[in-house]
Amino acid sequence: MKMCLSCGSLFENRIWRCPNCLWEPEYAGGFALLGVNHADRPDQEGFMPEYFRELEILESGHFWFTARNRLIRWAVSRYFPLARSFLDLGCGTGDLLAEIEMYRPRIIPYGADFYVEALIVASRKLKRSELFQADIRTIPFRNEFDLIGLFDVLEHIDEDEAVLREANKALAPGGGILVTVPQHPALWSCQDEYGCHLRRYRAHEIRSKLKKTGFRIIFETSFVSLLLPAMALNRLFNGLKKKKKCDPMAELKIPSILNRVFARIMFMELLLIERGISFPAGGSLIFAAVKDDALGKSPAAVTPAKAGVQNILK
Repeated sequence: MKMCLSCGSLFENRIWRCPNCLWEPEYAGGFALLGVNHADRPDQEGFMPEYFRELEILESGHFWFTARNRLIRWAVSRYFPLARSFLDLGCGTGDLLAEIEMYRPRIIPYGADFYVEALIVASRKLKRSELFQADIRTIPFRNEFDLIGLFDVLEHIDEDEAVLREANKALAPGGGILVTVPQHPALWSCQDEYGCHLRRYRAHEIRSKLKKTGFRIIFETSFVSLLLPAMALNRLFNGLKKKKKCDPMAELKIPSILNRVFARIMFMELLLIERGISFPAGGSLIFAAVKDDALGKSPAAVTPAKAGVQNILK
């Protein structure tokens, strides 16, 4: 259900118009403004909106984004095969939503981002997704979605637990969440600073936050694990440079030959994960979890294919 941002009433209207107080959101670029407009926030918390157009170009075909998105698609199919609605919180330039549209035609996709600039870029490649602007610390839905994604978003937000609590409230009973975050504080570099990251996570930290905010974890692993030594060396090398010489997009601007080599390594890593290998360390973490108080009670509920996953649920 939608939640009125003026009086707090819940309603099921197709359009954003509260039947109780008649509140309607403003629109910018054709998108409903369901959160604080970032133009009113001088700190520009979370990201630099001028990066989005450059990111759209650099992300295309980059081994890391290609591998992460494939891993997410696999996790959706494996752990939430019956999900019929999906909300990508912090959808950015829309690449993941575009893949959901292509590979999961039965899912109704939605995307939210704090920046209208990101939604404008995303809308050019999306056909079915409904997009809206929102501050995801106050998600204006209750019991609405089968599945919610937070993909490399929490590290940008100081109140990460508030986001997880809001996501829990926005999920239908038995709904699930997929989360990816950067791992290992020791890998902190100027790329994190220019990317407006506030932290890199340890596995136990995000695990604890998910449990604290009402989720039951059903799957977790590190990824970018086979490439972790190369990543650590790169971060160490960049750390020796002066900050003023740091290129915030450097890790996205790698030679095409190296990109292909890394893509092959990531392909092998994902095959191992898909076959049940869980890596203890890597550049990133992925978690799948469900609402703890309603496990198995909605169409989005986990339907594990192997006994090993059944054991996780016990």
